[in-house]
Amino acid sequence: KHKKLGFSDFFNLDALRSHKGLKVLTMEAFLQRQLVELKLQSKLPPGNKTDLWGKQLWSYLGSIADGKPMWSGTVLAMPDDFPEPGNEKERQLIQQYAAGRRLSRYQEFTNKRHLHIPAGGKHRLLQHFYTFTVFRDSYQRNFYRRLIRDSMRYIDPVHCAGNKMIQAIQSISQNLGFGGKYYALHIRRGDFQYKNVKLPASTIVQNLKGNTIIPRNSLVYIATDDPQGTCEHCRSGGKLCPPANRSAPQSSYPPGCMADPSWDAFINNGWILVFSRNFTTQHESNVAGALDGVNPNYLGLIETIICSRAEAFAGTWFSTFTGYIHRLRGYHGLAESTYYHSNGKLDAARSSQSIGAGYAREWRIGWTTDNGRPIRRRR
Repeated sequence: KHKKLGFSDFFNLDALRSHKGLKVLTMEAFLQRQLVELKLQSKLPPGNKTDLWGKQLWSYLGSIADGKPMWSGTVLAMPDDFPEPGNEKERQLIQQYAAGRRLSRYQEFTNKRHLHIPAGGKHRLLQHFYTFTVFRDSYQRNFYRRLIRDSMRYIDPVHCAGNKMIQAIQSISQNLGFGGKYYALHIRRGDFQYKNVKLPASTIVQNLKGNTIIPRNSLVYIATDDPQGTCEHCRSGGKLCPPANRSAPQSSYPPGCMADPSWDAFINNGWILVFSRNFTTQHESNVAGALDGVNPNYLGLIETIICSRAEAFAGTWFSTFTGYIHRLRGYHGLAESTYYHSNGKLDAARSSQSIGAGYAREWRIGWTTDNGRPIRRRR
């Protein structure tokens, strides 16, 4: 039986709790309050339990909420009189943030005891926090971007493991004579539903223009769900891909499937590859053991840290994993050396447009002021 893992198992919620005015409850504490404060039996947790989990918890939260905002595909403008009628500057600001979405308001939910936002239909908020809300006051806009940047952080064991991995990768780079520099790619395959972005290594090399972004004789860390380069679990249209056949033309395979799923094209392009498996005791390398003792549930988070510090990084379009790496690189001042290896998307992360809608990518406004300047830390 797997351990139940929640948000606090990966993110340091104490950093959020440290802010005055921001109240954070555990779900167990919330359910305990339900038992104490609610009198109607129909509103109490099933069996008076405070350790509900999964579908039972979601069903309960949805059944007792007195507010379920339908904010999908909208931008939430605050305060409710923003933009002021006749104020052209405010109208243009709203228009820029909305990016074609309609405005929604918080006023009708001000006095609700319990808001619940389900993860489906018109309730689903599949967009970034900084593009969903827009405040009239620029100080407030910057405050919340800074709050998330500085306080919504991984727990210390994740950061420590990520730093240890970066040092191990830099050690390999030093030994190779590369001065500690390394590059990184995130390559999503497997059951990823966006089949047109699952590409063979040869196509990725072409999309990255050979050695233009990642020079020949470079160390490249590969974050992927297919480290063996076999595409064993790759799917297209919900169906498993046919077996790889390197002698067959790629055009004979459906989108998302590969005649040659290996990483050989990277090696032939002059890149020296490392994967997470290179850092376990089972692997014969000078950095074996860097991941020893690390909770395997942390690996994905650790890889975002590794990729966030690479000299240059290229990821998969539509992947929120790639997107979060892009934002982390923005926090570190490395966003402008971030790319996509997907067809026709090479420079999308570096486009002049700083804000937009949707989840397929992150936007520069997430880590800068409206004028494109770094957001300063609190004094």
